Amino acid sequence: MALIATAGLFCLWLPRRVPGKIAAAALLGLACFTPRALQLLHPEGRYHSLTLTAYAVLIAGAVMIIHRTGRIAARNVSIVVVTILVAGYVIQCNWISTVSYLNTLAHFETLTQVLARVRSIPDARWDGKTIAVVGMYEMPNDYPMKQYEAIAPRFMDAKHMDKMAHLMRDEANFVAADQTMPKVLEYAATHSLWPSPGSVGIVDGTGVVVFSKPPAATQSTR
Repeated sequence: MALIATAGLFCLWLPRRVPGKIAAAALLGLACFTPRALQLLHPEGRYHSLTLTAYAVLIAGAVMIIHRTGRIAARNVSIVVVTILVAGYVIQCNWISTVSYLNTLAHFETLTQVLARVRSIPDARWDGKTIAVVGMYEMPNDYPMKQYEAIAPRFMDAKHMDKMAHLMRDEANFVAADQTMPKVLEYAATHSLWPSPGSVGIVDGTGVVVFSKPPAATQSTR
């Protein structure tokens, strides 16, 4: 906030004429809301990614000032600012990549644990592929998982796990348990949640993992 306030003072001080002062203040305001402005142009864009794009826009503006301004002080300040922005951009990108890697590792570790437990249950009727997922699993906030907004999903569900299995070239097929699987939901209602040993089983020739209780079971236990 102090930096923004200082920038606002310079916008009102440096331009010589009133229209220039108004234009500078308006540009500063637009720069402050660059991620949201970019989101209007690209509604499906993630806010965090657009923030990084806003970094690039500010860096480009600082470079333009360096090359075009005739005031030595303004050029020197712009050089310092753009250096700090570039350093911050690199650090943030490195941090995002590191956290994303750790969270991806945590998700795949959970997936492999689920596959190993279900496939360790002997059942001649099960094809070893189809696994019904009951509910969603909230990743625990311990290493390597890092729960940060807009970095990686906190929850695992059937759709998420199915995509990961395909990335692993695994034959597993994860499906979301619904009302068409009454025995699976009945199993989930009477067994503990993952990672408890009782959270996995084989029901009607289908593997089952219980991440959270079905709504009906939750209401019946109150």
